[in-house]
Amino acid sequence: MLTTSTDVRRRVPYGRQAGATSLKVELVTDNPMGEWCEGLVRVPDRLCNALPDTNEKHEFDRVVTAQLHQWEAYRKARGWQMVTTPKVRGPFDPPTPTTDGDPKEDGVKWYFAIARFRRTERLWRPLEEVLYMGDMARVYGEKPDADPLPWNKDGNDDTGWINPLEHAEQRRKALGLKRADYLFGPLDEPL
Repeated sequence: MLTTSTDVRRRVPYGRQAGATSLKVELVTDNPMGEWCEGLVRVPDRLCNALPDTNEKHEFDRVVTAQLHQWEAYRKARGWQMVTTPKVRGPFDPPTPTTDGDPKEDGVKWYFAIARFRRTERLWRPLEEVLYMGDMARVYGEKPDADPLPWNKDGNDDTGWINPLEHAEQRRKALGLKRADYLFGPLDEPL
């Protein structure tokens, strides 16, 4: 069969070809329920601590809701989905500027919203990156798969997990405390 210049198969450039054939590893989040994220909501001073059923309170609710929707859209565009209702705390005074070049936020109070977000699609990393990070963890003696809780510095080598009751008992003995120090008297005795 004869081939013409229009029938010649187009070759993929080396960079795309290498990226398409490299193996990928899925990154798994620590918590399947999602991650806690905190967002900043800026509200004018005049709307803070507004009385219920007033125009200021309705305007306050509208401003906070609009900024929460904007925060959710921002996270959604980056592959995150809000899975809990956000909790809003505040008002807080914005920090004072540390230098002359920092802008000062006059007439504004800060509220902080906290909500749980979950990935909408999987995250993938090139296999070479994952292997390199594993090698670096071994070189520096880190355990990336161990439980990241701070009290697990004394944990076993396999998982980093410790039994909290045994740890508390060892700590109590090291401090020289007795169980009787924790009892309230006759209320602690069994019936």
